Amino acid sequence: MKYNILHARIKRSQLEKLAGICYRGIDSALLKEFNTKNKKAIVGIQSDSGMYTILGEETVFYKTEQGREGEIPILEFTRILQSNGLKKGKNSGIKTIETNEMYSIWILNEQTMCAMWNVVLYLEKQINAN
Repeated sequence: MKYNILHARIKRSQLEKLAGICYRGIDSALLKEFNTKNKKAIVGIQSDSGMYTILGEETVFYKTEQGREGEIPILEFTRILQSNGLKKGKNSGIKTIETNEMYSIWILNEQTMCAMWNVVLYLEKQINAN
């Protein structure tokens, strides 16, 4: 994984700016906790209520509004984003993405979803290259 390219992609997508106080970078306590468990967390968002969506090198980690924690492979998350989020567009007002498990992954808003999408595309490319 070329981390300098990945971090440039995160910066270019303006995820930190768009997510505001919900943004969680590599130095955040949440990501440090994931990485002590060897989860390879890179970047994410977390709400005041504790919901989160964390992008890892090959996995998306999430906590739902109901407190359910889960993980989903990046390739599956890509499919879910395409079918349940991106088709609705940037002005749809969505805040969560439905999974096949009947749970919703929190994305904050449409702009944050698109910024995360740009990062996910890079991660997917790296997975497919291996």
